[in-house]
Amino acid sequence: METIKLVIFDLDGTLLYTIKDISVALNYALKKHNLDLVSIDDTLSMVGNGVNELIIKAIKGNNDLFDLVKNDYRSYYLNHNNVYTYAYQGIMHLVKMLKRAKIKLAVLSNKSHDNTLSVINYYFPNMFDYVLGRCDNLNLKPSIDGVNVILNKLNVNKENVLYLGDSEVDVKTAQNANLVMGACLWGYRNKNALNGANLFFNSPKEIENYVLKTNDLIVNGVFLYDKPAGVTSQEAIINVKHKLTNLGYMIEKIGHAGTLDPLATGLLVVLLNDATKISPYLLNEDKAYIAKCLLGVKTDTLDIDGKVIDTKDTKVNEEEIDKVLDSFIGKQKQVPPMYSSIKIDGKKLYELARQNKEIDLDARDIEIYELNRTTKLINNEFSFYAHVSKGTYIRSLCNDLGLKLNTYGTIKELRRTKSGKFDIKDAYTDDDLDSGNIRIIKMNDAIGIKKIDINNDIYLKVMDGKPLKKDSLNDIMDNEVALIHESKLVAIYYYDFNTDRYKARRVWK
Repeated sequence: METIKLVIFDLDGTLLYTIKDISVALNYALKKHNLDLVSIDDTLSMVGNGVNELIIKAIKGNNDLFDLVKNDYRSYYLNHNNVYTYAYQGIMHLVKMLKRAKIKLAVLSNKSHDNTLSVINYYFPNMFDYVLGRCDNLNLKPSIDGVNVILNKLNVNKENVLYLGDSEVDVKTAQNANLVMGACLWGYRNKNALNGANLFFNSPKEIENYVLKTNDLIVNGVFLYDKPAGVTSQEAIINVKHKLTNLGYMIEKIGHAGTLDPLATGLLVVLLNDATKISPYLLNEDKAYIAKCLLGVKTDTLDIDGKVIDTKDTKVNEEEIDKVLDSFIGKQKQVPPMYSSIKIDGKKLYELARQNKEIDLDARDIEIYELNRTTKLINNEFSFYAHVSKGTYIRSLCNDLGLKLNTYGTIKELRRTKSGKFDIKDAYTDDDLDSGNIRIIKMNDAIGIKKIDINNDIYLKVMDGKPLKKDSLNDIMDNEVALIHESKLVAIYYYDFNTDRYKARRVWK
């Protein structure tokens, strides 16, 4: 079907666990008047056409007792229904997901309108856009009149509607109205009893998955976020997840390709859902920064947010700074700062630093490709541009820069402008997220390794994780390749020299 813009729910048996309530109330009224009791199966065969039809079938020709049985049934049922009925397991999560996805929700019930409204308001307050129960001068199920009222009220076309119900009457209603009917099988009825439905769902979770797939709401890709100062990278991606969820995207997993300090702003490469699995290919990319260095001040964190532990008079000029900056160009070793997210024996360094524990850290291989001063030296402060390899800490670089100038260097401001192929000019702010003015990059556009389009025959082999001959990939000899099928990244394969085959490193099904 087309994109789902409206879901119409039947009430009893679909949203709420009510068949047993009906059976209990009906047997109460029948027993009171010495009539034969009914089973759950009997009740199932009676419901769906309103209370009058239910009572007529139950009293089996004792028409003189109709009014008495009906009154006793209604009195007991209303009390029992309001006290004991509850939503089916998973229904509340489904309804909340549909609301987050900006899908309109309606209820169509053969219960009286007042009773339907009171039950919905009790169990699902402020969650449905329109509720319609039985009322005077309006035929509901299996007539199309009730459906048409809902469609007109909510201004939705039939091809964008999913109708959910659990009875034969619901199937007929959907068929008469020419709607896609989803049979809900978590109640008492089985698939055979709902023959004629377009779809069959064994749980609310299956409906959720169907809607997510139909509306393409589970987005697997990369979001470029312009992180503000004052928040950790983890806090930033939680904020992004919240805002994307408000826009209707379903975010089950989220991560990022490279931490930014709380002080830092700029490009944070956020990975959504399946894209979290390509983080190793993005973490290894080069980075670029604009940093402001304060000379003559030393802090425990090597940035201005830390505790000042020493100061030193500084007498340097711009020519000396430029000369020292040039001296850092190239491959070298760098000792990471203690206040970093590197883990030692399962503990992050900054956690150990806060416990005043000293750790001898090994220097790491890094490379600095470009390092240029971008502002004048004023009040011992200047800004510089740095293009560096993965694993380079700008705080450590600023500290080392200060030491070479016979003073201290502390980062006062830091902004990441590039990460691999991604640029800050393409990143989005919180205001963009709030307005919905965003773009999510597809996984195959984000990953940097060689891409190969595969046909359907190769795709089926890849889905089974089978090795591939070189000639099936046009004799490509790259160590790793990204396999693309119908414009989507489906797998990453690597070349195994021992078997002369490409083997699966990761497959997305």
